[in-house]
Amino acid sequence: MNYNKIYNNLLEKAKKENHKKDVYYENHHIIPRCIGGGDNKTNLIKLLPEQHFLAHLLLAKIYNDNPKLWYSCNLMRRIGNNKKYSFVRKRISKNVKDRWAKKHGYNDYSDQCEKIWQYFYYDKMTVNQIFEITNLPHDNINRSLKYYSIKFDLSNKLKERRFEIKSNNSKLARMNDTEETRENRIEKSRNFDYTERNIKMSKDRMGKNNPVYGKTWKHKKEKCPHCNKLTASKRWHFDNCRSK
Repeated sequence: MNYNKIYNNLLEKAKKENHKKDVYYENHHIIPRCIGGGDNKTNLIKLLPEQHFLAHLLLAKIYNDNPKLWYSCNLMRRIGNNKKYSFVRKRISKNVKDRWAKKHGYNDYSDQCEKIWQYFYYDKMTVNQIFEITNLPHDNINRSLKYYSIKFDLSNKLKERRFEIKSNNSKLARMNDTEETRENRIEKSRNFDYTERNIKMSKDRMGKNNPVYGKTWKHKKEKCPHCNKLTASKRWHFDNCRSK
Protein backbone atom coordinates (compact mmCIF):
# COMPACT_ATOMS: atom_id res chain seq x y z
CA MET A 1 0.00 0.00 0.00
CA ASN A 2 1.31 3.47 -0.93
CA TYR A 3 1.15 5.24 2.46
CA ASN A 4 2.99 8.27 1.12
CA LYS A 5 0.28 8.90 -1.48
CA ILE A 6 -2.50 8.52 1.14
CA TYR A 7 -0.67 10.98 3.43
CA ASN A 8 -0.29 13.59 0.66
CA ASN A 9 -3.97 13.23 -0.31
CA LEU A 10 -4.96 13.75 3.33
CA LEU A 11 -2.93 16.99 3.52
CA GLU A 12 -4.32 18.30 0.21
CA LYS A 13 -7.86 17.66 1.39
CA ALA A 14 -7.14 19.46 4.68
CA LYS A 15 -5.71 22.51 2.87
CA LYS A 16 -8.90 22.87 0.83
CA GLU A 17 -11.50 22.17 3.55
CA ASN A 18 -10.07 23.08 6.98
CA HIS A 19 -11.03 26.77 7.10
CA LYS A 20 -14.33 26.64 8.99
CA LYS A 21 -15.08 29.02 11.83
CA ASP A 22 -15.60 27.85 15.43
CA VAL A 23 -14.14 24.38 14.67
CA TYR A 24 -11.43 22.72 16.78
CA TYR A 25 -8.24 22.13 14.77
CA GLU A 26 -4.78 20.90 15.78
CA ASN A 27 -1.46 22.03 14.31
CA HIS A 28 0.42 19.24 12.57
CA HIS A 29 4.03 19.19 11.31
CA ILE A 30 3.99 18.05 7.67
CA ILE A 31 7.62 16.93 8.02
CA PRO A 32 8.03 15.74 11.63
CA ARG A 33 10.59 17.50 13.79
CA CYS A 34 12.34 14.21 14.58
CA ILE A 35 13.35 13.89 10.91
CA GLY A 36 14.37 17.51 10.37
CA GLY A 37 11.08 19.43 10.06
CA GLY A 38 10.84 22.92 11.52
CA ASP A 39 8.19 25.09 13.21
CA ASN A 40 7.86 27.47 10.26
CA LYS A 41 4.41 28.18 8.82
CA THR A 42 5.11 26.31 5.59
CA ASN A 43 5.63 23.11 7.61
CA LEU A 44 2.44 23.49 9.69
CA ILE A 45 -1.10 22.59 8.70
CA LYS A 46 -4.44 22.62 10.53
CA LEU A 47 -5.99 19.17 10.90
CA LEU A 48 -9.12 17.84 12.56
CA PRO A 49 -8.30 15.49 15.48
CA GLU A 50 -9.42 12.49 13.38
CA GLN A 51 -7.12 13.58 10.55
CA HIS A 52 -4.26 14.27 13.00
CA PHE A 53 -4.52 10.74 14.40
CA LEU A 54 -4.50 9.22 10.91
CA ALA A 55 -1.58 11.45 9.79
CA HIS A 56 0.65 10.22 12.63
CA LEU A 57 -0.27 6.61 11.92
CA LEU A 58 0.63 7.07 8.24
CA LEU A 59 3.93 8.80 9.11
CA ALA A 60 4.88 5.92 11.40
CA LYS A 61 4.27 3.48 8.54
CA ILE A 62 6.11 5.64 5.98
CA TYR A 63 9.19 6.03 8.23
CA ASN A 64 8.97 2.53 9.64
CA ASP A 65 12.45 2.51 11.23
CA ASN A 66 11.96 5.72 13.24
CA PRO A 67 11.01 4.81 16.87
CA LYS A 68 10.02 8.39 17.77
CA LEU A 69 7.17 8.40 15.24
CA TRP A 70 5.88 5.09 16.57
CA TYR A 71 6.09 6.45 20.12
CA SER A 72 4.05 9.58 19.25
CA CYS A 73 1.55 7.40 17.40
CA ASN A 74 1.30 5.11 20.44
CA LEU A 75 0.47 8.06 22.71
CA MET A 76 -2.53 8.80 20.49
CA ARG A 77 -3.57 5.16 20.15
CA ARG A 78 -3.83 4.78 23.94
CA ILE A 79 -7.03 6.79 23.73
CA GLY A 80 -8.50 4.48 21.07
CA ASN A 81 -9.43 4.97 17.44
CA ASN A 82 -9.52 8.29 15.60
CA LYS A 83 -13.13 9.08 16.63
CA LYS A 84 -12.40 8.48 20.32
CA TYR A 85 -9.24 10.55 20.05
CA SER A 86 -11.23 13.40 18.49
CA PHE A 87 -13.84 13.29 21.27
CA VAL A 88 -11.21 13.24 24.03
CA ARG A 89 -9.10 16.07 22.53
CA LYS A 90 -12.11 18.36 22.08
CA ARG A 91 -13.23 17.59 25.61
CA ILE A 92 -9.79 18.30 27.06
CA SER A 93 -9.59 21.62 25.20
CA LYS A 94 -12.98 22.68 26.57
CA ASN A 95 -12.17 21.54 30.13
CA VAL A 96 -8.87 23.46 30.19
CA LYS A 97 -10.58 26.67 29.01
CA ASP A 98 -13.46 26.22 31.48
CA ARG A 99 -11.06 25.54 34.36
CA TRP A 100 -9.07 28.69 33.56
CA ALA A 101 -12.29 30.73 33.40
CA LYS A 102 -13.58 29.36 36.75
CA LYS A 103 -10.23 30.16 38.33
CA HIS A 104 -10.85 33.84 37.46
CA GLY A 105 -14.44 33.88 38.76
CA TYR A 106 -16.50 32.98 35.64
CA ASN A 107 -19.01 30.16 35.22
CA ASP A 108 -17.24 28.76 32.14
CA TYR A 109 -15.25 29.90 29.09
CA SER A 110 -18.38 31.06 27.23
CA ASP A 111 -19.37 33.24 30.20
CA GLN A 112 -15.85 34.73 30.27
CA CYS A 113 -15.97 35.55 26.54
CA GLU A 114 -19.41 37.12 26.85
CA LYS A 115 -18.39 39.43 29.73
CA ILE A 116 -15.14 40.45 28.03
CA TRP A 117 -17.08 41.27 24.87
CA GLN A 118 -19.45 43.43 26.94
CA TYR A 119 -16.53 45.33 28.46
CA PHE A 120 -14.86 45.76 25.07
CA TYR A 121 -17.78 46.58 22.78
CA TYR A 122 -20.59 48.00 24.93
CA ASP A 123 -18.63 49.60 27.79
CA LYS A 124 -16.05 50.96 25.30
CA MET A 125 -13.05 49.68 27.27
CA THR A 126 -9.62 48.89 25.84
CA VAL A 127 -7.74 45.62 26.32
CA ASN A 128 -5.45 47.29 28.90
CA GLN A 129 -8.45 48.50 30.91
CA ILE A 130 -10.02 45.01 30.79
CA PHE A 131 -6.69 43.58 31.99
CA GLU A 132 -6.72 45.91 35.00
CA ILE A 133 -10.25 44.79 35.96
CA THR A 134 -10.07 41.05 35.21
CA ASN A 135 -6.33 40.39 35.66
CA LEU A 136 -6.50 38.10 32.61
CA PRO A 137 -3.48 38.03 30.25
CA HIS A 138 -3.72 40.18 27.13
CA ASP A 139 -3.51 37.12 24.86
CA ASN A 140 -6.39 35.48 26.70
CA ILE A 141 -8.54 38.60 26.34
CA ASN A 142 -7.83 38.84 22.60
CA ARG A 143 -8.55 35.12 22.11
CA SER A 144 -11.83 35.46 24.03
CA LEU A 145 -12.90 38.38 21.83
CA LYS A 146 -12.00 36.44 18.69
CA TYR A 147 -13.86 33.32 19.89
CA TYR A 148 -17.02 35.31 20.73
CA SER A 149 -16.95 37.25 17.45
CA ILE A 150 -16.59 34.04 15.39
CA LYS A 151 -19.26 32.18 17.38
CA PHE A 152 -21.90 34.89 16.91
CA ASP A 153 -20.66 36.22 13.55
CA LEU A 154 -19.51 39.58 14.95
CA SER A 155 -16.13 39.81 13.21
CA ASN A 156 -17.04 43.09 11.49
CA LYS A 157 -18.03 44.68 14.80
CA LEU A 158 -14.75 43.55 16.35
CA LYS A 159 -12.79 45.18 13.50
CA GLU A 160 -14.83 48.40 13.80
CA ARG A 161 -14.22 48.63 17.54
CA ARG A 162 -10.49 48.02 17.16
CA PHE A 163 -10.29 50.66 14.43
CA GLU A 164 -12.17 53.08 16.71
CA ILE A 165 -9.63 52.53 19.51
CA LYS A 166 -6.72 53.15 17.12
CA SER A 167 -8.27 56.34 15.79
CA ASN A 168 -8.97 57.63 19.33
CA ASN A 169 -5.36 56.97 20.35
CA SER A 170 -4.06 58.82 17.29
CA LYS A 171 -6.39 61.76 18.04
CA LEU A 172 -5.09 61.98 21.63
CA ALA A 173 -1.52 61.87 20.36
CA ARG A 174 -2.22 64.72 17.93
CA MET A 175 -3.97 66.77 20.62
CA ASN A 176 -1.02 66.42 23.02
CA ASP A 177 1.50 67.16 20.27
CA THR A 178 2.53 70.83 20.20
CA GLU A 179 5.17 72.80 18.28
CA GLU A 180 7.51 72.71 21.29
CA THR A 181 7.35 68.91 21.60
CA ARG A 182 7.95 68.55 17.86
CA GLU A 183 10.99 70.87 17.99
CA ASN A 184 12.36 68.99 20.99
CA ARG A 185 12.04 65.68 19.14
CA ILE A 186 13.86 67.10 16.10
CA GLU A 187 16.66 68.55 18.25
CA LYS A 188 17.14 65.26 20.12
CA SER A 189 17.40 63.33 16.86
CA ARG A 190 19.89 65.84 15.42
CA ASN A 191 22.05 66.03 18.57
CA PHE A 192 21.88 62.33 19.43
CA ASP A 193 25.30 60.82 20.15
CA TYR A 194 25.64 57.54 18.26
CA THR A 195 29.13 56.73 19.56
CA GLU A 196 27.87 54.52 22.42
CA ARG A 197 25.61 52.57 20.08
CA ASN A 198 28.42 52.13 17.55
CA ILE A 199 30.71 50.83 20.29
CA LYS A 200 28.10 48.23 21.30
CA MET A 201 27.68 47.15 17.66
CA SER A 202 31.40 47.14 16.83
CA LYS A 203 33.34 43.96 16.03
CA ASP A 204 35.83 44.77 18.84
CA ARG A 205 33.19 43.75 21.40
CA MET A 206 32.33 40.42 19.79
CA GLY A 207 33.27 37.05 21.33
CA LYS A 208 35.66 37.14 24.28
CA ASN A 209 35.92 40.95 24.09
CA ASN A 210 32.26 41.21 25.06
CA PRO A 211 31.95 42.00 28.80
CA VAL A 212 29.07 39.51 29.08
CA TYR A 213 31.04 36.65 27.45
CA GLY A 214 31.10 33.48 29.58
CA LYS A 215 28.81 34.85 32.28
CA THR A 216 25.85 32.79 33.47
CA TRP A 217 22.82 33.67 35.52
CA LYS A 218 21.36 31.24 38.01
CA HIS A 219 17.63 31.48 38.65
CA LYS A 220 16.67 31.52 42.29
CA LYS A 221 14.71 28.42 43.24
CA GLU A 222 11.95 28.68 45.81
CA LYS A 223 9.87 26.04 47.52
CA CYS A 224 6.29 25.77 46.25
CA PRO A 225 3.94 25.90 49.30
CA HIS A 226 1.47 23.49 47.65
CA CYS A 227 3.65 20.63 46.30
CA ASN A 228 6.89 21.35 48.27
CA LYS A 229 9.06 21.29 45.13
CA LEU A 230 12.07 23.56 44.62
CA THR A 231 11.40 25.43 41.41
CA ALA A 232 11.97 28.74 39.63
CA SER A 233 8.85 28.36 37.50
CA LYS A 234 5.83 30.39 38.56
CA ARG A 235 3.90 29.25 35.53
CA TRP A 236 3.31 25.72 36.84
CA HIS A 237 3.73 26.26 40.61
CA PHE A 238 2.78 28.65 43.44
CA ASP A 239 -0.60 30.23 42.53
CA ASN A 240 -0.96 27.99 39.44
CA CYS A 241 0.05 24.74 41.15
CA ARG A 242 -2.22 21.74 40.49
CA SER A 243 -1.82 20.56 44.07
CA LYS A 244 -3.46 23.78 45.30
